[in-house]
Amino acid sequence: MLKAESVSITRDGSTLLNDVSIEVKSGQLHALLGANGSGKTTLLRCLSGELKNECGAVKLNKQAVNRFNPKKRAQTLAVLNQQHSLKFNFTVSEVVALGRFAAIRDEHDPSEAGIIQHCLRQVDAESLANRLYPSLSGGEKARVHLARVLAQLWRNPAADAVGVFLLDEPVAALDIQHQHQTMRLLQGLAKQGFSVLVVVHDPNLALRYADEVTLLKQGRVVANGDTAKTLTPETLNATFDTQCAISSVNNIPFIVPLPG
Repeated sequence: MLKAESVSITRDGSTLLNDVSIEVKSGQLHALLGANGSGKTTLLRCLSGELKNECGAVKLNKQAVNRFNPKKRAQTLAVLNQQHSLKFNFTVSEVVALGRFAAIRDEHDPSEAGIIQHCLRQVDAESLANRLYPSLSGGEKARVHLARVLAQLWRNPAADAVGVFLLDEPVAALDIQHQHQTMRLLQGLAKQGFSVLVVVHDPNLALRYADEVTLLKQGRVVANGDTAKTLTPETLNATFDTQCAISSVNNIPFIVPLPG
């Protein structure tokens, strides 16, 4: 669905991405890991078409992503940014409805309210529907924006699930329950046929839920591929400069940083 080949980006004399290739496959959850400043957000902005790369190619459905007209791209690719600056006194339902802008043909269609309600239910935020957005906590706001992004690519259950989600740290502000709930939700979207790329800081979340993973360091790919084969003590140390071990509890593997 979405593929970058040998992408490089330089800004103000600094190389932000250096010969990066990544493929976000249909039906898979792909996790992007790396230390702060490694280029994760820059890569997402490049994949979405927001940033122009100096060399290489980014293709969505085998077509250059920057050749899509804005409406068509919004109907195919949804982006959840790391930062949100909305300060208007919109209700939560109105914020989620913003995600339907490119898809709405009749804003008075009663099914639209049902879609918004469904997306809020997916992120455990249905009870917040009539709250004013600025009154929410940071974690609640994060879940509302995830619902907005879900609404953008919502499909009738009988329709093919075609589209790409690019999500920059969607669980960073969430408690442990909602972190895992969100990762299971993203895993479910992939199983429906969507392509899902998620930036996470906790490699354990990637190890548990992602089908594939890409590790970045200083704008370069350290390793990518099948999650279980790629997340090894060696690649984690090369990415984060931290010695790690991998153990398991009840056959669930987890990564433990070692003192050093």
